[in-house]
Amino acid sequence: MHNIIQIYHHIIEESLSPGMTALDGTAGTGQDTAFLARLVGQEGKVYAFDIQAEAIQRSQERLEKEALDQQVTLIQADHACLDQYLPEGLAVDLACFNLGYLPGTDKAIITQGQSTCQALDQCCQYLKAGAKILVAAYLGHPGGMEEYETVCQHLSQYPQEAFNISQVQFINQRNLPPRLIIIEKRGGNAHDNH
Repeated sequence: MHNIIQIYHHIIEESLSPGMTALDGTAGTGQDTAFLARLVGQEGKVYAFDIQAEAIQRSQERLEKEALDQQVTLIQADHACLDQYLPEGLAVDLACFNLGYLPGTDKAIITQGQSTCQALDQCCQYLKAGAKILVAAYLGHPGGMEEYETVCQHLSQYPQEAFNISQVQFINQRNLPPRLIIIEKRGGNAHDNH
């Protein structure tokens, strides 16, 4: 594994199987949304958010082309408001956020630290015990480092009794390589009480 996205995809593959429910907080070009949809299959469900109409359109086209659109609900909205769009009582097996900007578009439109933190807080309410949220953070574009630092500071306040939060980074790569944050909701096992 020579980059963060390979690790990100590996964890997603290990975490999802047919019939499960996934959430994509940043649909973008639909690449991750389609990946999630393939893994959960027709018996599963994917909810994918993006604030930009162009991203939703690109995602829809990709999903239709790959015949994956039946198990995906695309929602054009700020992911900071995701609780307004998800069904009550929904239990999510895995969520992912690929931060930054929509490839091939205006780099001034980026995910923001405050709304990302709100989205993560809300997403945690839907996680099953043992479920994960993966956050791929890009540091090289303007605003990227600030968002990453805001998210890390926010997540450091999460109670360790309820969540295991870790980070993967390549410490010998040049040019501010992306970092992967992994949030795991702890289960009710006895060994989790330490």
